[in-house]
Amino acid sequence: MNIVIPDKYKLKDYQIDDVKFIVKRQKVLLSHEMGLGKTIITIASINTINKNIKPLTNILIVVPKILLSKWEKTLQDWLVDDELKNNIYVITSNSSNKYLNIIKHGIIIINYDILYKKREFLYQFDFDMIVLDECQYIKNRKLSSTKTIIGGIVNKQRLKMLNAKYKIALSGTPIKQTPSDLWPVLKWLDKKQFGNWYSFAKRYCGLEQTKYGYLKETGPQNIDELYKKLVNTVMIRRTRKSVGIMSNKIVNTIYLTPNAKTMQQYNKLLNDKYVNIENEIKEAIDKLNDNKITTDEFVLFFNSKRKELIKFKDLSTIKKKLGILKAPYIIKYINDKLNEFKKIVVFVYHVDVGNILSSFFGCDFIHGGLTPKQKDNMINNFKSNEDIQILVCNIQVANMGIDLDISNYLIFGELDWRAMDLEQAESRIIRLTQTKQPIIDYLILQNTLDEYIGTVIVNKRELFKSVIDNTMNIEEYDIANDLFD
Repeated sequence: MNIVIPDKYKLKDYQIDDVKFIVKRQKVLLSHEMGLGKTIITIASINTINKNIKPLTNILIVVPKILLSKWEKTLQDWLVDDELKNNIYVITSNSSNKYLNIIKHGIIIINYDILYKKREFLYQFDFDMIVLDECQYIKNRKLSSTKTIIGGIVNKQRLKMLNAKYKIALSGTPIKQTPSDLWPVLKWLDKKQFGNWYSFAKRYCGLEQTKYGYLKETGPQNIDELYKKLVNTVMIRRTRKSVGIMSNKIVNTIYLTPNAKTMQQYNKLLNDKYVNIENEIKEAIDKLNDNKITTDEFVLFFNSKRKELIKFKDLSTIKKKLGILKAPYIIKYINDKLNEFKKIVVFVYHVDVGNILSSFFGCDFIHGGLTPKQKDNMINNFKSNEDIQILVCNIQVANMGIDLDISNYLIFGELDWRAMDLEQAESRIIRLTQTKQPIIDYLILQNTLDEYIGTVIVNKRELFKSVIDNTMNIEEYDIANDLFD
């Protein structure tokens, strides 16, 4: 088969194999690690099918809002067919009916947030191919955007599934919390194998009925079976290591010691009950560090205490105020690194913390309030201007679709609740084009909620690897069960 790409480019051998896989299988979950070229593999598949098999008249590409402009630019750069290239339409919430009415065929790029709103417009097309980029966006089967894609009932109206001969779902991290995150996209790709949520959740998520009558997932199970089923039906997965790309990243956990004043302010956020539970967790961490208890035992203990915390205190509020208390320590740490690295990327969780850092250093901050053009300008300035040394990014907004390989140094000033969002954020500097060894520092404020979150996140990463990379042993199932209750 002749793989079709522009003459100025060249695909790697594994990317050529992936195009052939997509052309043959037609319904594919492309789940490569971040930075291995999922977007260009997809566009090369469009070119190849369009020229060698059948003309693709209508293509739908669904992406997170932040990736709209990136997809448009990459399509313009990699498509070889002028007819497709001249008929690329980006649909936003502001797209007028007049604009929509001129679209008769071509490539439609739309973001997940407005799928339901634009459903009637989409339903009029007979799509030859549908691409879901960052398909973890439809992990919640109850959302109207998810049901617009996989079908379901919204406001008493039954929505049909968005169908096409070729379906491609892209994500380096399709699982955020549990295997049930996979179910919506699997149903969309192969309804015959994965169409029933209850059966899937019971088999792979330990779904049980509680004594109160509602359904609850007790934790992942039959993971080896699920991995084999995915590989035999829809999934292709590659890691950097599997294709001979050794990033050799260095990941450091940096413990910042708060002074007495900071701890006094932190303790004011808590009430007596929280402090008692916090002290119990501290003791458990000490036991873990002294090898008196196992990681599994710590996770079990932590999750039992987490339930108690949630009952009486909003952890998100504590986490936000803790981030502000932590900001001066983050600033000092960055200052200490300015003479060591020419380009520094800093990820934070809260916008308030990002604003503090941006204001102090006079640098740009990528967050959800920016237009795609503003975001692109910040990235281009960081890459091209030698005088711009620091770029601050919000984890939720900038953990995908951004190449920051101009830097090989990344600092996590704060942690996300979701381990795989951190993994995706790391990959902003770990790209195929990275020429230096990536160095990643996680900053942890000792003896605070920060430290507890960091301890559990490591284990959540292992669950993802077990399902997607088939690395979990049978003895580890119970560990995962305890993490996601």
